[in-house]
Amino acid sequence: MSFRDYILAGQYFDNAYGITEHWEEYDRRQIDTQYSRYLIETHLYGKSSGDWFDNLTKAINIILTLIGGDSVEHHPYRVATSILEYCEKYENLFTQDQRDKVISFSREIISNIEKIPDRYRRHKYVISCEKSMLSLIDYFR
Repeated sequence: MSFRDYILAGQYFDNAYGITEHWEEYDRRQIDTQYSRYLIETHLYGKSSGDWFDNLTKAINIILTLIGGDSVEHHPYRVATSILEYCEKYENLFTQDQRDKVISFSREIISNIEKIPDRYRRHKYVISCEKSMLSLIDYFR
């Protein structure tokens, strides 16, 4: 995705999920993290045929699942940071209900950050994510 070839990236995700579908013990968090990034970036930088809010909702749900587990990693927080730019791009299309959902998501992320150990809270992507979530809440009030 670094080269923003989202058509090829989409094929890779189809393959990755297809291959791992029957692997019971396979941890898909890395694939899920990159897929949530893909859902956001296709609308930010590419030409996505999907619904802009549906893709955002899918990305948000993946991120919430990733940060809600036992593992603490900075990668989902890094992806969550890009949601601010996404919301700025589609600002004029949001309904109030959609804005409220993004605010709720932002609060949930902040709440989760407050619960993780300090060594993870100090990571630059977690710090950046917290700032972005606070900005999102202010943005949509």
